[in-house]
Amino acid sequence: KTADWIIDLGPEGGTGGGDIVTEGTPERVAANPQSHTGRILAEVLAAQPKAERKVFDPARAEETADVRFDDRELGEARMPWEIDGKAWHTRDRVGHRGEACQWEGAALEWLIDQIEKAAKGKFAPTNYNNRSTVEIKMPGSQTPWFFHARTGNTWLLDASFRVPVRAFSAAEVRKLVPLRVLDDCDDLPIYGREPRVTVRHSGRLTDDIRVLINNKNEVATAGAREFIQRAVKAYQRLVRKLAEDVAVRQPWRVAGRAWHLGQKMIAKRDQILWRGTLIAELLGKLKKLDPAIKEDWTRKVMIVLEHPKIEGIWGRLITNHPHAMRIEFRCRRGEFTPALVERLGLDVRIRQMRGPEDQVQFWLQKMAQCDPAQLEALIRGSIAALSKK
Repeated sequence: KTADWIIDLGPEGGTGGGDIVTEGTPERVAANPQSHTGRILAEVLAAQPKAERKVFDPARAEETADVRFDDRELGEARMPWEIDGKAWHTRDRVGHRGEACQWEGAALEWLIDQIEKAAKGKFAPTNYNNRSTVEIKMPGSQTPWFFHARTGNTWLLDASFRVPVRAFSAAEVRKLVPLRVLDDCDDLPIYGREPRVTVRHSGRLTDDIRVLINNKNEVATAGAREFIQRAVKAYQRLVRKLAEDVAVRQPWRVAGRAWHLGQKMIAKRDQILWRGTLIAELLGKLKKLDPAIKEDWTRKVMIVLEHPKIEGIWGRLITNHPHAMRIEFRCRRGEFTPALVERLGLDVRIRQMRGPEDQVQFWLQKMAQCDPAQLEALIRGSIAALSKK
């Protein structure tokens, strides 16, 4: 009865329906004797009080100025785990539903302290900067984590250690860290007969050892200390193995420059119409225009270009095509017209991107195909327009 517009399908259900019996305001539908909906609606309307309602007119709707705001007005407020992550996870300990956690923060502190001692300075700083996870790993963006502590559960700290496959058996870890099943813990209001120490296969080369802990006394033992020391050494072997594995399986990650300059990503059966030296030649000209330009060689089929004043990826050199290298640059919407970029190379295009940006695309087989003046205008104009204010 409060709808602006009703569409009544029928007149019956199933095979007896499918037609529009009537449509309009509730009053109009109620006035149609062929509509079952209308007959019921008429009774409802007759029994309810009536009031004049102004019909909404979107053409005359006033724009409310007070709902508009600049996101800069929100300030730079940070979440509590971003301000003091260690205190958040070890002292404050807030559960997923906002309740106070009942496991001991001292247990987590002891684990982290033992890991850091065993690592002897070779691990990255402990990462507390997450609402419900503490992470410890060796440096490197591609390096897997060693320790994950999930701190959002009410009664149990959920700690996991990542080690090489078959480095430990479940029986071996349970002997070193002999935790009672929950049914035998009279001081805990949670139950279960499942082991609190488990080992599961988590990847081609890794196992995850999961330990569920309530208090420090359960883990602050010589056996747990021995387990952590052995697990740290096993993890360090894993990282070395993965580095060797990457060099074999993903050589562009460890020797990206040689990979792209040698055109390793192009099939040998293809006729290659450009040389890898074109990459170095183009990069040299770009850096001459702006020395701040940085390149990332670690992608399989492209070289990513970045600039410290521009957020995200600014440009790409696509190197896996045999007939030419494709070049792409972001720029401000409408800043460049076809006439301003037509001599950049082969098959020059301007594509509309999401947001207020375009992308200029062109192909090169040799540097002589690129007009220096248009390239300079593109690079300088793009950087100036996209630079963070």
